[in-house]
Amino acid sequence: KIERITAGKFKSTVLITAVSFGVATGMMLGVLRIARGWDLLIFLVVLYVIALVLALASDEDIVNVAWDSAGVTTGPITTPFVLALGLSITLATKGAGGFGILALSSVCPIISVQLFGLYLRPSRRWARLTGGVCVQASVREETRGGGGAGAGGGEHEYD
Repeated sequence: KIERITAGKFKSTVLITAVSFGVATGMMLGVLRIARGWDLLIFLVVLYVIALVLALASDEDIVNVAWDSAGVTTGPITTPFVLALGLSITLATKGAGGFGILALSSVCPIISVQLFGLYLRPSRRWARLTGGVCVQASVREETRGGGGAGAGGGEHEYD
């Protein structure tokens, strides 16, 4: 379905990779937070601000998929694994509470999917925010040599 929504520019394998990368990043941040005793609230505020800014810059369909991907990360398989990891690290290091690792593993996929979306399909909003020109591939066919469309000598240019 993601391929249909994004006209083939955002493949399902890219979505799986983006979500996996986000979960892994969230877990890494969660482990660091537990081991170092850093405040969870600071992490969550900063990461959700980043997610909201990216939502303002991204196309609506990518934003919808990105925020939906956070729900996938709290499924019946992921949650027990992540919580067990967090609690084990907490006990081993006598660090901060281990429940924040799940929260971080849920917000980071939102960010990673939106970043992948902006990389693969920059939005017009992103172009306005960055002051640049939106570089979306559009194909224009020019025909040389007097032949009509389909005649030899056609050349594709990408804007």
